[in-house]
Amino acid sequence: MVRPTLRVLIAEDSEEDALLLVEGLKRAGYELQSATVDSRSAMETELDRQPWDLLVSDHSMPQFDAVAAIEVLKRRGIDVPVIIFSGTIDTASAVVAMKAGARDFIRKDDFLRLVPAIERELKEAEDRRARREAEARALQAQKMELVGRLAAGIAHDFNNFLTVISAACSVLAKDLSPEDPRAREVSEIREITKHASSLTRQLLIFSRRHELCLKPLCLQDAVRGMEGLLRRLIGKGVEFQISLHVPSSWIRADVAHLEQLLMNLCVNANDAMPQGGRLELRTSNTIVEGRPCALISVRDTGVGMDPATLSKIFEPFFTTKPVGRGTGLGLATSHSIVQQLGGKISVESAPGRGTTFYVSIPVVDPPKPT
Repeated sequence: MVRPTLRVLIAEDSEEDALLLVEGLKRAGYELQSATVDSRSAMETELDRQPWDLLVSDHSMPQFDAVAAIEVLKRRGIDVPVIIFSGTIDTASAVVAMKAGARDFIRKDDFLRLVPAIERELKEAEDRRARREAEARALQAQKMELVGRLAAGIAHDFNNFLTVISAACSVLAKDLSPEDPRAREVSEIREITKHASSLTRQLLIFSRRHELCLKPLCLQDAVRGMEGLLRRLIGKGVEFQISLHVPSSWIRADVAHLEQLLMNLCVNANDAMPQGGRLELRTSNTIVEGRPCALISVRDTGVGMDPATLSKIFEPFFTTKPVGRGTGLGLATSHSIVQQLGGKISVESAPGRGTTFYVSIPVVDPPKPT
């Protein structure tokens, strides 16, 4: 029986016993990645090097023991099964180890019990992981719903204020000649009002309170139509290239939402390259879960993101930009738009290696000529 690759960390001071354990697991059908440690510092080093699926530990070693190994895992917040595999262990010591967090204890002369114990514990660990992920998704969905309601309420109220300000500016502008210095100030107020209206639009899109007007769109034509606007948004030190796939891809989308999506991704990429760089917007075709899709990729050569940042980028109001430079709504809005179009958005990034966003949207048949 061929089993999946098992990454097992072995806490053992006997090289011979560790080798016998490895050979026994290989004979049981496991593809194995393993490392042997016999001290706290050695274990810390291996935990830093890569993730592990399982810890098999001798009960007591001259410099280390199973309980100390379990403490290392707990301090780091690592939830992997721990099985004690020891030549001699009395009942009292076994109870202490189990209370500390060991999942099972097996004597070295009873190797036949080890493989079934590993299979059981790996399955239970996977079940625990799945439950945690499901709980986290449910909590995130509740949080997003609450934030969405709050954002929608704020956006509607704020939009009412902006409407009054904009109307007042229109009245004032009629009473002022173009040469009047106050005319310029009124014009600036109107421009600021427009920018604020754009923010409320993003809030409404994010909260899904913005009315959609879905219709078949040629993706390539939509990108071409936005090229001038996008180039004005990109910094002078950034080389901007658009590559469009032929033949054209048709999607069902709201043109305003699609424009907002592309603007958000390109502006975000531009901001990630304060010293200049290269930004590429590309369209192509792909298959996602067996369904033909149009693929939009936005790639930059900027500062990149670490895993901690990547895990939060689609959360509303999360931003790494300085105060006053970002609202934290751009990527949250982009995520909401893609979901409303029935698509998926993903990202690849690493510090110093740039970032690429991928957006896949199901394709539709082009409209028939009328």
